[in-house]
Amino acid sequence: MIGLAGTALGQLIPADLNFSGGFGLAGLLAVLFPYIQKVILYVFDFNVTEYFTGLFDADSILGKMFDGNSALGTGMGIVSVGAFIALLQQVWNQAQTLYNDYFSMSLEIPSSDSSYWDVLEFVHEKQMKNPKHLSLSTDTRQAPSGKYETFHDFIPSVGTHKFRFQGKKFQVERKRDEKLTEQYSAMRLENLVLTASGSNTSIFRDMLVQVKKFKDAKNEGRTRIYTGNQGQWNDSGSGKRKRPLSSVVLADGVSETILADIQDFIDSANWYTEFGVPYRRGYLLYGPPGTGKTSFISAVAGHFDLNVCILNLSDKSLTDEILNRMMVESFQRTL
Repeated sequence: MIGLAGTALGQLIPADLNFSGGFGLAGLLAVLFPYIQKVILYVFDFNVTEYFTGLFDADSILGKMFDGNSALGTGMGIVSVGAFIALLQQVWNQAQTLYNDYFSMSLEIPSSDSSYWDVLEFVHEKQMKNPKHLSLSTDTRQAPSGKYETFHDFIPSVGTHKFRFQGKKFQVERKRDEKLTEQYSAMRLENLVLTASGSNTSIFRDMLVQVKKFKDAKNEGRTRIYTGNQGQWNDSGSGKRKRPLSSVVLADGVSETILADIQDFIDSANWYTEFGVPYRRGYLLYGPPGTGKTSFISAVAGHFDLNVCILNLSDKSLTDEILNRMMVESFQRTL
């Protein structure tokens, strides 16, 4: 779309209008032609109607051929304006393609990627100044008092936004697909595209490093909780405060034995790699409700600075395929 913002024509023509020709364009130009003519007269000091009407004057060659029909001059003016706008659109599209191919770089982040929401929050809170187009994100968090309260945060809305990072201008476009993430899911696929001028893509890595630091600072002293829902892992909020092991009462030696085994597992990562053994370990906690199973898991996660993934195996949308994929896609350093 050619840049006509701020002019009378730019205010009249929709931003997504395609000037590719056809009867729709002819009809629209017939209605808007007086306004277009005023813009051309103001910008170029050129009167389209007078010029083309003069071509069909009774004394001119064209006038003699068409019996001095001046109405043809107006029609030719409308057609010429339409052709000129179509030409400008093609030139603009080619210029955009040339810029995107040789003078810009971009990074696409799908909503299925674990960094998607972190990047959105980082861009909004750390990089954007006075954003006006926002989306609401509501979650429940544990307040310093220990109570769970509802908090409202803002993130960039669907659309295009601009910001600066390390002195370079960036454009972030948040796009939402009409397709669903899964057959049983009501969530829409989204993509985040970061674009900047230049060719050194290392700046994207620098940004992701800052995003990780931003996330770690927000999660300091907290255990992040992820829940499996309709085929994907969802962040249940800002997490909960780390629970100390001393707050969980178990039989003598049980806690110490499990903690020592977990520490040995963490320290033996190279052994698993060397012998080609899958690097995973499982524990079965059993007992009546209220005996400390969930509390112990939270305390272990806090002790080793891990997060927690919770998956309900009775979920009707959970097939064998989805279960295997979710296990593979579970977050690093997670129980």
